[in-house]
Amino acid sequence: MNSLLANGKWVNLGLYADVHNVYDADTSIEFYIVTDNEGDNEFWLKYDRSNLKPTLIELSDAKVNGKSIFDSSGNTMGDFSSDFSSDFDISLSQLNDYPSLIALRRIHYIAADRKTAPYHETMDESAVDLTPNGSNVLSVLWNNRDQGVLTEVEGIMDGILDGSSFHIEPMANELVFTLNSAKDDVLFQPVNVGYGHGYILSVITALVIAKEEDALIIENPEAHLHPAAQAKLMNVIVDYAIKKKIQVFVETHSDHILNTSLLAVKNSDIDLSAKDMQVLFFSGHKGEDGHYESSVQNLEVTQEGHILNPPRQFFEQYATDLRDLYSSNRERR
Repeated sequence: MNSLLANGKWVNLGLYADVHNVYDADTSIEFYIVTDNEGDNEFWLKYDRSNLKPTLIELSDAKVNGKSIFDSSGNTMGDFSSDFSSDFDISLSQLNDYPSLIALRRIHYIAADRKTAPYHETMDESAVDLTPNGSNVLSVLWNNRDQGVLTEVEGIMDGILDGSSFHIEPMANELVFTLNSAKDDVLFQPVNVGYGHGYILSVITALVIAKEEDALIIENPEAHLHPAAQAKLMNVIVDYAIKKKIQVFVETHSDHILNTSLLAVKNSDIDLSAKDMQVLFFSGHKGEDGHYESSVQNLEVTQEGHILNPPRQFFEQYATDLRDLYSSNRERR
């Protein structure tokens, strides 16, 4: 928390100049974090370019519940420290007085550029959490085999893909992974089975190993999946979010993912109310100064699963195509 890494375990964003808005005259980057915890629950953190390393961003100011924890000299008041470890790892040890910030360690991230399930992987007996690209998914599954994770993940994949089975075999210092898309004992290398099987393995594993009140970020869960499988996967995500009380952030371009979420709100048999779900729409436009700007709209979801006053370009292509398909040539003209 005392420093941000532009390149690290989760992201590779380049230099500070690559992260900072090129049109913003203010060279700092600010975060405003609000939690629903009791006590200290509003945090404002300000960061600036580090003089130590071009990819490092240093904490320069901070407020808790509106009160600055820095004195006028820029030194910290309380447990904040500007010391860095030799490898510039992010350290939260100075922030133990703020449980709401410590909880940020319980975020897990499955990236859009994740790898499909590998045929073999070097065994890592210390692997507990997934890497964002899922490169250690076999080790995580193997290390959690005694907790029934392997069986649970395989069962979910079978349900989503209408037939799926896999096997992990330790060989020397490697784990070998084979799977099938049919309900028989013939197993193949992942490259010879539909990509969808391999691409959802890390997503499902992340859901299964998540602990209560964790947060999970999933980018493009729909990758390489048939629309029906996308809907089934989203139903699984909703189910695990509810029963494990985890917060899930889903970034998607799929109307099937969105519509399944809205149907879950409408379905009275699913304990998901409209207030438990937020739909954020990101769009871009030119500002008054001619520069390209991004905006985020928090769209209102009703208990009937409707989105009130959806903006233009919000998942409207499907409806546009249907209107064109079912209209006459004269109407289209």
